[in-house]
Amino acid sequence: MLLHKPDFLSSICEILHGSAGSAGCVQGQRTCALEHSHGIVWRLTRDARELIDLTLPELGSRHYLRCHVVDEFDEDFYEDSRDNSKTLLDRPSSHTTEQSPMAGMYPSINQKLRRYSYVTDQSSMAGMYPNIHQDLQVLSIVMQIQSSERILPLVDILVQRSPSEMKTLLDQFPAMNGGTNLGTVFYNLLKTSNERTSVHYALMGLVLEPVEYDSWLIQNLGRNEDILIDIFIGRATEDIRYLLFRLQEQVQRPGKSGKTLSSTLAAATSNDVLLSPLNIATGTTRPDVTYPLDFNDVHRDTEEIIKIMDALVPSHTALFDILLCRSDQHIRHLKIAYLIQKGGDLDKDLRQNSLMPSMMRKIAVHAIRSATDPTYRDALLLRSVMNLPGRSEKCFAIRVSRLHWYKEQWERVKARFMGQMGKELMDKANGQQGLLKHLLVAMCLV
Repeated sequence: MLLHKPDFLSSICEILHGSAGSAGCVQGQRTCALEHSHGIVWRLTRDARELIDLTLPELGSRHYLRCHVVDEFDEDFYEDSRDNSKTLLDRPSSHTTEQSPMAGMYPSINQKLRRYSYVTDQSSMAGMYPNIHQDLQVLSIVMQIQSSERILPLVDILVQRSPSEMKTLLDQFPAMNGGTNLGTVFYNLLKTSNERTSVHYALMGLVLEPVEYDSWLIQNLGRNEDILIDIFIGRATEDIRYLLFRLQEQVQRPGKSGKTLSSTLAAATSNDVLLSPLNIATGTTRPDVTYPLDFNDVHRDTEEIIKIMDALVPSHTALFDILLCRSDQHIRHLKIAYLIQKGGDLDKDLRQNSLMPSMMRKIAVHAIRSATDPTYRDALLLRSVMNLPGRSEKCFAIRVSRLHWYKEQWERVKARFMGQMGKELMDKANGQQGLLKHLLVAMCLV
């Protein structure tokens, strides 16, 4: 099938790459490999920098133009683009939620595990695996351990577990150990040890499943605002709701009377520019991929963001009301609309806007990268703490711990880190000392 409106398609390539070309190929420093069907799929496969999805009203609502702009081949994205019989708007989500009395509270049952999602299978057998009873017996020795140096044999068990398997270990452990919680045992062991705080964060990241770990971090972080951004900004609504549900359970336990969700978050930061997006993230229902895309809304949001960025005193609330309340698909289209209208990259222009407070820029960029390229986001987050005075070790330990649960994505992040830094993430882990080194190396190896 011939390409429709070749002059229009060529103009898009010219906007993206700064060089004119025919409908079949863009001449210049980069090369376009075009695939065409009813959905019109473009794949930019060489020397590219970012991910761009764009539906073209000019070609009719049922045509879809996808520009896959990557530093390395992204198999997941390509798999998603192979079925060109439907547009993205027509295609049912692979993450369709099961309607149940707890819908919106618990992550969806039996859905495909999303990147960075919490446990999605709540069935009783979800985390059972062949050697679980032997592992529980081995883990029980932690009850007698008096020195943190003796926990290394247990790390080999913990680091291999999936989120569902770790949740099951946590659920089964009390029955074999007089009702004692596995996380509590490790936490108490660390409190009586001389290990530095970065070891505490890394080990608890192994012992607690993802949602429990994030909830624990919120209550034990102190004033670490970067990690709060990691936890709350750009997340799916169902994950945020599940996190808040589990957090509320924990702050209402005996011994924590007087604490509320609001007071817990307020204790984690006093920065008004951060409290505003935290309130939006925890109180707003953010659309998912099933929500229809309205190009008029994309256009209005693009115009509004341009006004905000041009203002002498840019409004962080106005900016966050857009970036934190729209679907990932909407933000991807907003990014390309900004590129076409302004001729610049939204991510870069936000980072370089000197009129915005640094916290405002950091949150906005995190939201955009979460929607457009979370692998690139996480590689740069790891790089950003390489030389962070005072908190480098702690932030690095937390970020590695949060990432290691999602094995396929973790491999992508490590590869992208290598591309950004020119050296393996393992080198950074091996550069640590003592128990922290062993914990981080183990997580980098999975």
